[in-house]
Amino acid sequence: MRILGLHEREGPWYVMEYDLIDVKREEEVPLGRLDWADWDSNGDLLFAREGRLYRLEPQRKDKTVDVHHLHEVADLRGLTFENRRAPPGAAEW
Repeated sequence: MRILGLHEREGPWYVMEYDLIDVKREEEVPLGRLDWADWDSNGDLLFAREGRLYRLEPQRKDKTVDVHHLHEVADLRGLTFENRRAPPGAAEW
């Protein structure tokens, strides 16, 4: 993960770019600009890009990475944020 900049106009606060490094093969796979990325407990890489959520599954036999095993989990581009008021009592602990 590399931070390319801060507070992009009309964009995210952190502008980040990611590479996936396969240590066994000594290969680097550029993933480009992503909004978020993290490892799942089963070893898959989950990441978000431009309103879509993806899962990258390593090949299970030798744990190498093949970008052809990329699956789109959800397309959230059509959703928008809407401010809502908390129900009475929900803001108190």
